[in-house]
Amino acid sequence: PMTNFCPLQPPPKDPTTTVTQFSAHPLEALGLLKMDFLGLRNLAILDRAIRIVEEEHQIKVDLLKIDFEDPKVLALFGEGDMTGVFQFESDGMRRYLKELKPSNFEDLIAMVSLYRPGPLAYIPEFIDRKFGRKVVEYPHPSLEAILKPTYGIAVYQEQIMQLVQAFAGFSLGEADILRRAIGKKKYDLLMEQRDKFIQAAHIQWHKEDLAIYIFDEIIEPFAGYGFNKSHAACYSMIAYQTAYMKTYYPTEFMVALMVSDEEDMDRIKMEINEAKVKWVKILPPDINQSRQHFTYVDNTTIRFGLTAIKGLGEWPIATIRNAVKNEKFTTIDDIIERTGWEVINKKSLESLIYSWALDDFGERNSLLASITKMTAYLKEIESKRETSQMGLFDGLDTSDHAGVHFELVTIDPTTQKKIEPMTFEARMKWEKAMIGYPVSGDPLEGTYDFIRQKSKNIGAIYEWLEKRKEKAPENNTEWSMDEEWAEKSPQNIETNTVQDKIDPKENEDWDMPPEIQDTDSPPPPDIEIDITPDEKEPDVVINATVIGIVTSIRKIQTKTGGMMLMATVESAGFDFRLVLFSRDYETYVNKVEEDRVIIVEG
Repeated sequence: PMTNFCPLQPPPKDPTTTVTQFSAHPLEALGLLKMDFLGLRNLAILDRAIRIVEEEHQIKVDLLKIDFEDPKVLALFGEGDMTGVFQFESDGMRRYLKELKPSNFEDLIAMVSLYRPGPLAYIPEFIDRKFGRKVVEYPHPSLEAILKPTYGIAVYQEQIMQLVQAFAGFSLGEADILRRAIGKKKYDLLMEQRDKFIQAAHIQWHKEDLAIYIFDEIIEPFAGYGFNKSHAACYSMIAYQTAYMKTYYPTEFMVALMVSDEEDMDRIKMEINEAKVKWVKILPPDINQSRQHFTYVDNTTIRFGLTAIKGLGEWPIATIRNAVKNEKFTTIDDIIERTGWEVINKKSLESLIYSWALDDFGERNSLLASITKMTAYLKEIESKRETSQMGLFDGLDTSDHAGVHFELVTIDPTTQKKIEPMTFEARMKWEKAMIGYPVSGDPLEGTYDFIRQKSKNIGAIYEWLEKRKEKAPENNTEWSMDEEWAEKSPQNIETNTVQDKIDPKENEDWDMPPEIQDTDSPPPPDIEIDITPDEKEPDVVINATVIGIVTSIRKIQTKTGGMMLMATVESAGFDFRLVLFSRDYETYVNKVEEDRVIIVEG
C-alpha cells in the first residue's frame, strides 16, 4: 500500500485519481519510482476525427498503420500549414519548417527537439547542412553513423550515449550515468564524467586533445539543451498523425479541432478564418442539422453546434437532439409540440432565434414577437391532451394539432405596423452575443484597406508583433513540452503586463507602456502591474493612430474609488487593448461602446 510510504491526494479538478504528495526526489529516496502520465487533448482530437470519418464515410482509419514517410503529409509540414498540428503550431516553428522542407520523419523528430531555448540557435545550421549549403563534418569517423541523421549536430541524449560508447568504450550503464548528468543538469557529476571520458578515450588509442575537443565542444554544450529522442519521437508521431488527418480528411479534422477548442473563442476565430481560406463554409447553429458540438455537414461545410448557444441548457439540447433523431422538424407547430416546455420558454426560444437556429422557420423579429403566442399555443395543446377534448372536425387533419392553429406574428400589436426584418447590424450583434461569433459577416469586412490608409504608424505595431513572435521561445523561462507552449508563454516583452484576475477563464494579458501608469488612481487588488522593461533596447515612444471596432469592455473600480475602463479593440490584422485610467475615464467613457468603431491616438 502506498500509504505505508507517503501521503496521497487527488490531483486538482480530478477527484477520481490518486497521486502522491511527495515530488520525485523524496519518492526516490523512499525507494519508489516516480512516473508522469501526460494527458494530451490532441489524442481526443484524433479520436473524434477518426470517429467522424468512420461515421460519415464508413472508412476506419488506423493511425498506427499509416505511412510515416508520406510525401503529401510531409509537404503539409513544408508549407507551414500547421494549425491544430501538435507541437508545430507556433509562428517560429512554421517559418523554420518552410525553410527545412522536411523530407522524412527523422526531420520532424529533430525539429521537436531543436525548437526550444538553447538549441534554437542550431536550426539555421541544421537546415543549411541538410541542403548542402554548409559541409557536414564529423570529429571522428566512428561518430558518423551516430550523427548522420542529424547532419553532424548532436541533438539527442541517445546520441551522446552512443557517442561515448563508440569513442570511449563506455558501457551502456556508464553511458546512462552520463546521460543522467546531462538530463538533470548535474554539472559536478558531468565534470567527473569528463575525466573518466578522457581517460577511457586514451585507452581506446584516441589522442587526448581530440577527446577533450569532443567533450568540451559536443558533450558539455549539449548539457544545456540535450533532449530525449524517444520522447521527441512519440511527440512527432502524434504531430504526424494529426497532420495525416488534416491532409486526407481536412474538414473532419477541423470539426474535431473546433470541438476541442469550443471554450476558447480566440482559437475558434482563428480556425474559422483558416476554414474560409480553404473554402470551407462555417454556418450558424440549425435546430435540425446541428449536433451537440460543432457538426460536420459535408466536405465544404461545418455548422456550429447547439452547445455553442448561450442560454440554451443541457436539457433543451438533449430534448432537441432526441426529437431530431426520429424526424426533422418541419414547422414551428412541429417544434412546439415535439419539444414541449424544455424548449418552448422565453429563455430557450430567444437563444435559438438570436443564434440563427430557427431561421428556416421564420424571420427573426417575427419569431421574437411570437414567443408569447408559442407558449400559449403549447399550453392549449397540452390542455386538450389532458382533457382529451376534441372538436367535431379536429380528427380530419392531424397536422393541425387537435384543432389548434398557429401562425407567426407579423403585425406589431402596439403600432399596428408590419414587423420589419432584423437589420444586418442587429443580426451580427446578437449572433456574437449568442455564439461568440457574427456568422452573418465580419463588421470590419471590406474596411481593412480603409483602416490601413487612415491609421498612422501602425507599421511599427506590425513590426513589434512580428518581433514578439520571434522572441516567444526565448522568453519562455520554464520550458515544457506541453502543446501550444508558444501561446502560453509569458508575455512580458518590452511592456508592462496588467493581468486582470477577475475572470480567470479569460486569462488575458493587458499590455500597457510604462508612461501611462496612473499613480493617483492605482488599480484594485485584482489588477497587478508588473514593470519589465527590456534593458537591451532604447526606450522609444512612437505615437500612432489606430482604428478598430470595440469587441469587449470592462469597467473596474480602483482603490481610490475612481473608475478604470479596459476594452479590447479589433483592428486590421490585430487586436489591441485600450486602457482608460480614472483621470481620463469621464472624458472618454461614453465614446467607448461595444460594436462601435473608434479612432485611438496614443
